[in-house]
Amino acid sequence: MEVCMKTMRRFALVGIVVFLALSLGTCGAGPADGDEGSNALVWTDYEIMLSPDGLGQITLYLPPEGMDENTQPGPDTYGVAVPKSRMLNQNIARRSYDYLEAIFIGTGANVIARTSWEIGQPAGIRGVERDIDYGNGGNAIICVGRKISNGLGTLLAIGTVTAVGIPAGTTPLATPTTIPPHAISVTFTVSGIRTEVGYDFTLDDPLSSFGESFLTSTGGDAAAGGFLEAPNVARTVSGLATFKGGATYTMFALPGFDKRGTTITANPFKVYAEYAFTLTDAGTNTAAAIGITFADLKVWDVGTTPPSPTAPFEIEERLALYRTMGQKFDVNEANLDTATTVGLSTRTGSYYSNAANASFYPVIPLEFSIVKESQGVFAFTFRTSVYALSNASATNGGPEAVRWYVGVAHGEDRYVLDDRKSAAGMVLMGVNISALDWLEIIVTWITPPPGP
Repeated sequence: MEVCMKTMRRFALVGIVVFLALSLGTCGAGPADGDEGSNALVWTDYEIMLSPDGLGQITLYLPPEGMDENTQPGPDTYGVAVPKSRMLNQNIARRSYDYLEAIFIGTGANVIARTSWEIGQPAGIRGVERDIDYGNGGNAIICVGRKISNGLGTLLAIGTVTAVGIPAGTTPLATPTTIPPHAISVTFTVSGIRTEVGYDFTLDDPLSSFGESFLTSTGGDAAAGGFLEAPNVARTVSGLATFKGGATYTMFALPGFDKRGTTITANPFKVYAEYAFTLTDAGTNTAAAIGITFADLKVWDVGTTPPSPTAPFEIEERLALYRTMGQKFDVNEANLDTATTVGLSTRTGSYYSNAANASFYPVIPLEFSIVKESQGVFAFTFRTSVYALSNASATNGGPEAVRWYVGVAHGEDRYVLDDRKSAAGMVLMGVNISALDWLEIIVTWITPPPGP
């Protein structure tokens, strides 16, 4: 019997540039006089310009200092006139993200200016300490994602300050990321958070590209304790799993209990794995060179006991779903493995800390616990809670910090297998598949499974 497999992909929000106000602006839109229809000009205090792949800009226009905050954009006040049809870009943007948060930390962390908003609502920030360089990360960040509820979202991208806008005719800034008293805007360059798990089914030849976001130690030498070695590409056993309707995904192999060798005597015994998040690059500039870093995200202090919904790290093993022929189906074509478990690993050499307020480390060390009853197919998903720079109360009257989830996918897509063509994110595992008496999945191992 042959086996088929699946891939995991991540959020595709890349290189968005955001111009943030330095005083609170009122978002409003009104028709320009004398214009009708889709070509009518509408006054607004923001523009969204996004291409289908997520590249683009978000520009916020600010009322002049001293202007009443209830003043609406218009030809005699502030803002920009755009064709009414362009406002539809707002709906396109919502397909990718709908929730944003920006934070600036001033001298000695005593000044915390924060704002969060949804697409279509007013955006902007006030109370930002001036004459401070906010570039290269560490004291300013923007988070972009999907809203779950008020103050809670799924994080899709992060960004750092790369430029500051000043009035025309004023002296150019000596440092382009220092915010002077007369600044009128600040520009964040944003990088999408992504993963590339398994084979790329967006390609004509999926096997020509194998993502390295999820790796295991399954292919290690069991006799030498290889399952306990660091995961890498060479030790990752993977293949193609094909279900009804030809839906094909990446499957990752785990050995059966009888494959543990003589060196490993523990019951259960461990097989190590890693799941890595990366940041997209903007052209020739790497995220690191721009100053965008995961270190600006901190682990949220909300408890330590998964699977509580308030725990900082949540891992779920469950029956997976897959999409085909316009519908979702349970993976019931093989025995469901309910014995194998997955959790955070403390393997020597791994760097993830689940401690409250620790910097988020994007390489998640995992370990699978294999017991005698381990056999069949299952999938897992995970997410962890983080905040941007500080979760202390803002000093500018802004909202409390957003609790962001970093994980394999958003919403229900967390429980759907991903072929790197969609936003889904569950990882499909096959445990001792070759020993199954009943399997209605076509499985083709690209690297041989462990054992005969």
